[in-house]
Amino acid sequence: MEATATCLARSMSARSILTRRKRRQRSPGGFSIGCNASFDAMLTVRGLKRLHISVSFDLQDGECVALQGPSGAGKTVLLRSIADLDRTEGTVKLDGTLREAMPAPAWRKQVTYLATEPGCWSDIVQEHFTVWDDARPLVTRLGLPEVCGPWPIQRLSAGERQWLWLVRTLMLRSRVLALDEPTSRSTPHPPRRWNP
Repeated sequence: MEATATCLARSMSARSILTRRKRRQRSPGGFSIGCNASFDAMLTVRGLKRLHISVSFDLQDGECVALQGPSGAGKTVLLRSIADLDRTEGTVKLDGTLREAMPAPAWRKQVTYLATEPGCWSDIVQEHFTVWDDARPLVTRLGLPEVCGPWPIQRLSAGERQWLWLVRTLMLRSRVLALDEPTSRSTPHPPRRWNP
């Protein structure tokens, strides 16, 4: 059986993000979330409070939800809080296990946050991956050339680097992906034609 990931995505326009429209809730911060209440939720968030945000929702395995709202509404804070990168009040559970019951690195391996502008730690594209050969099929599927591995990272546009970080995040095989504006710098469909 192939594992599926639940995806929380922050997007000002959810054109490339699947949303499941069940019951809608609006947070006091002014952004909306898709909500699916159930007793067997994979990710459960109850009374999560940070700054002016307070939310509760359940996500099922394989469900994808887009968070939408104006700048400053707290979408990034919510995603970072769920991934245990920012301190919050409230309860977050993964498969019934409290976030606090797991060491932070173990939680973050299962609930991965991808920032709007992730940083580079190497000058070479393929050095951002543990095994470049494993990443190449997904890299090419997203429209980047297979031969981009040895390229300097500066050769890629901001949108192409964003696709690369998305590949890296997907390679982690986390249960929950908290993607902060994952397509904000890229075209809806990455280019298929390249001039090396």
